[in-house]
Amino acid sequence: MARQAGSVAADDPLGDPVPAWNRPYDGTPEQSCDVDAARGLTKNWLRLGGPRPLDGVLAVPEVPSPVRNRGPLFPGRPARGTTDARSRTGST
Repeated sequence: MARQAGSVAADDPLGDPVPAWNRPYDGTPEQSCDVDAARGLTKNWLRLGGPRPLDGVLAVPEVPSPVRNRGPLFPGRPARGTTDARSRTGST
């Protein structure tokens, strides 16, 4: 949507994942944008049609590696280089 409106350059890699997420999620993702009259495009929203596992969302090949590498920073995720407490205790 943002590319079609000219708000995101055709070669901007951050625009690639949006159409790519339609493949694994059967076309359920919906995209919308917030636009400010003075500043233009301010936000690009993507709804994946329900809760999705972060690893699956980030595994789409079109997700740029700098975005993919931020996965461990999400709340509830083990920090990079550590293991999750459940795996250390053997519980699931």
